[in-house]
Amino acid sequence: MTLVEQTRNVYDAFSRGEVQTILDNVAENVEWGHDSVATEIPWHGLRHGRAGVAQFLQVLSENVEFQHFEPYMILGEGNEVVAFIRMKTKLRKNGIQVNQEIVHHSTYNDQRKVVRFRAYNDTAHSLMAWRGEKVPASV
Repeated sequence: MTLVEQTRNVYDAFSRGEVQTILDNVAENVEWGHDSVATEIPWHGLRHGRAGVAQFLQVLSENVEFQHFEPYMILGEGNEVVAFIRMKTKLRKNGIQVNQEIVHHSTYNDQRKVVRFRAYNDTAHSLMAWRGEKVPASV
């Protein structure tokens, strides 16, 4: 199985809520998250280790309802994988719907475990929604 196929399987597990499958695919020393100054958003920021990834997934689940999650293109080169994702979510705290395209970049080690994961999205858009402000239409 290629890393692209493995990554697709992990996204499928995410869509089914299978946290353990995600954790099984990350290294113990993984660095995971958003490089973002929008730390007001509880799931933004960096986390470390499997426990950090589990915490990220818990915080995300507590705050976001996924209505659509579509990894529509996944590309790989060497130990790097990039995924382009369309998603529609609703924030649990205020009911605001957020439609975005996001990019994920994963780096795998020789044991085929993710050692570095970064999510890139329109953080200004996300912050507006989190604050309860009217967000512009997108995606």
